[in-house]
Amino acid sequence: APDRMHPRLRVQKDIRILPGLTHIYRYLATINEPAAAQVVRMQTAAGSAIEGEAPARDTAFKELYIEGLPAYTWSRHLRDIVEPATCAMVDMSPGGYRVRLSSAEKISLKLGDVVATQECGDAAEEIGRWPIGIIRWVSSQGDQSECGIQLISPYAVPVHARRQSLPDPEQQVEGLLLPCPSSERTMCTILLPGPHLKEGEALEIHYGQKVLNIALGPVQDHGHGFTAYAFTDTA
Repeated sequence: APDRMHPRLRVQKDIRILPGLTHIYRYLATINEPAAAQVVRMQTAAGSAIEGEAPARDTAFKELYIEGLPAYTWSRHLRDIVEPATCAMVDMSPGGYRVRLSSAEKISLKLGDVVATQECGDAAEEIGRWPIGIIRWVSSQGDQSECGIQLISPYAVPVHARRQSLPDPEQQVEGLLLPCPSSERTMCTILLPGPHLKEGEALEIHYGQKVLNIALGPVQDHGHGFTAYAFTDTA
């Protein structure tokens, strides 16, 4: 395992994990539309439900993530949905988790996978939020394996993306928009399949009924089946 930036806290709790960009996109785009009422209840009852986060974060989550979802033709993905697996959390830190899996778990986690995570019983579970992370190390012993997950975002917005030079809607791909750490009303990173796009390419991003025109910036990260790009809004 790489050197750690934060101390670990030993815990005994479960965590739900879903690996893979496409699986995450389809899961988020199909199951979270009914969560709008839960978001409103959480905001009304307790302000910010997530420790250390401002109430504006939950408001931004609702505006960016929930409001557009009914416009998705999401029912076509229902047959393709992969359900998250429940694993044991060994320890946690502000930067992520160490989790343990047994051979009985119906999940395969690889080095460099992007994963959606959700602590069981956590406030994020009540409002339907799935923090996004990347698997940075994997260790196996006998019929058990452990992996380290670095969190990179408190949530993701499922989107369709296509090159502006390709007007054919069939050329779109599924991706995830991630918020900027300093202002969650501003999206600053996009995760897209593979290493197929280059800095400077113009994309049209669709989420719900909203459209965002962007230019890709430098690659920020890459892993198993995805590349994370910075981008600028060209509207």
